[in-house]
Amino acid sequence: MPCQNGGTCTNTDTSYTCTCNEGWSGQDCSIKIPACQSMPCQNGGTCTNTDTSYTCTCNEGWSGQDCSNFDGVFKYEYALMIMLNHFYASTESSLIYMTTSTSATIEISTSNNLEPSLKTAIDQTLFFASELKVALPPEMQSISFQKELKAVKIRSTEPLSVVLFDNNYLQSNDGTLISPVKKLKTRYLVASSEPRFARHPVYASLFGVAALEDETLVTINFKLGNNSMPLTINGQNYSDSDTFEISLNNLETLQMEHSTDLSGTLVESSKPVAVFSGNRCNMFPESIRCSHFLEQMIPTADWGSSYIVPADFSSDGTLVSLMTDQSSTEPTTIRVGDSSQTINVLPRAPYQFSLKANESAFISGRVFVSSFAKGNINKPNAGSPYMVTIPNTVQSKSQYLIPIPEGYLTNYVTITTEGNIKSYLRLNGQAVEEGKIRFEYNDDVSILTLEVSPGMLDIMSTSGSKFGLVVFGYRYFDSYGFAANSVP
Repeated sequence: MPCQNGGTCTNTDTSYTCTCNEGWSGQDCSIKIPACQSMPCQNGGTCTNTDTSYTCTCNEGWSGQDCSNFDGVFKYEYALMIMLNHFYASTESSLIYMTTSTSATIEISTSNNLEPSLKTAIDQTLFFASELKVALPPEMQSISFQKELKAVKIRSTEPLSVVLFDNNYLQSNDGTLISPVKKLKTRYLVASSEPRFARHPVYASLFGVAALEDETLVTINFKLGNNSMPLTINGQNYSDSDTFEISLNNLETLQMEHSTDLSGTLVESSKPVAVFSGNRCNMFPESIRCSHFLEQMIPTADWGSSYIVPADFSSDGTLVSLMTDQSSTEPTTIRVGDSSQTINVLPRAPYQFSLKANESAFISGRVFVSSFAKGNINKPNAGSPYMVTIPNTVQSKSQYLIPIPEGYLTNYVTITTEGNIKSYLRLNGQAVEEGKIRFEYNDDVSILTLEVSPGMLDIMSTSGSKFGLVVFGYRYFDSYGFAANSVP
């Protein structure tokens, strides 16, 4: 009986072999395997071996023998919905990237009335140290003109940077930073772009509303570009300036789409909601192929009066769109280089102009600003357009912790500031590498575009100077873009 600690002995032609019980190894099962080797402690718990077993020291908020019970407090909330993308994207999952400056526990949840198998595939509680990527099933993509249970809520123990990439189809995708729920309000304007080919549904402009409380009355006053064909909802036609009302409950969503530009459509609600807008898949004459446009809208109450708009250095031009929500006697000033003009932006009517690849614009006036990089028909790897909601300069910060997505050939960040802070910038603790600079402009306004790698990016100014930040990237026939400081 050479096998110790309950091991099973088997004779061989010349000797024997031992099959050891769990926790033991060696020729005679005499060597005890440390219990912690199997990593039993979950959610970042620390394992300590004992004479007979192990103990787990759990992170804050977790308890139980294996640190599997969460009893902490979620202090931060985020909410999102998945917009309609290119019809080829209907089988693709959406991706949520999250970063945190310290370890965090998150809860991802959906409506209690969502189809059970779909809810089981989404709902979960997770612990992560610094960065996390979560996939949402393609079935969560919205269907237009239907009240659905498609909103997703994220609760966290720590503040997060949350970026959504809708239905990650390789040739039509875009990303947006997700606002904390505490920043949501009750009045928004929709921003989108004129569909390149109005007869093709895949180019349609669209917007969506996600409710976070029961009995939320949503009122939509439509603005239909070119006073085009009406929208048909539940058999009733709605033309330009018509109003549609609907009541949504917690985590219910509604999406609208049209063959014309919906920019200027007014969304008001009795309780705070999240509003998303863009195009299914749009393009410009300069684009090599259409790409999804997606941005979360900023409440009208959080609009500013000072903006720095950078152009995409790779694109053959950037379209800039300005809107205001009501009549104002305050004019808007647009300065591009040495050229300046003062205009009066009409309520809910987009005023648009274009920037060249080496230009930027400084805008002064209480407006809402979106930009659309047009792509470049001569560059397959930078040929598709993308949409960005431009934050006002008041929302600038001195440090950002953001996710840079995987799966793109090149990723970039553009820093905008009223002073040159290049020598003070640190990217993951390192000074700016001259070899990573792709565009630089310095005057009273400074623009700096740097190529960056996928993963978590900690970008800060050691001087404490605040700066705006736009993140974008390209792959073959596709692109994405979002503003990292779009939340005040």
